[in-house]
Amino acid sequence: MKRYTKEEKIKICKLFLESNSKCEDFSKCYKLSSISLRNWVKNYNLFGDGAFDNSKTHLEEKLKSLQKENKKLKKQLKDQELRDEMYSDLRRLINKKK
Repeated sequence: MKRYTKEEKIKICKLFLESNSKCEDFSKCYKLSSISLRNWVKNYNLFGDGAFDNSKTHLEEKLKSLQKENKKLKKQLKDQELRDEMYSDLRRLINKKK
């Protein structure tokens, strides 16, 4: 199986995305597996022209970004739950006084 350069992979991904071809048919034209083409296109959609520089580095960066976002969202959820609990307690106090 032929080894493709980063530039060739980008070009093939762009051509595939612009075409209306099925992955299986398109991949045969370039003598590569449809699985490889799907993986290339997936990486290209995620990372653009930098997709094939060093995929491990990109995946690590994406993982760190997602972990940071997850931590932020967990904190927001915890804050919202605390606010909800405070409002609930406040409503109970107000209703008791009535």
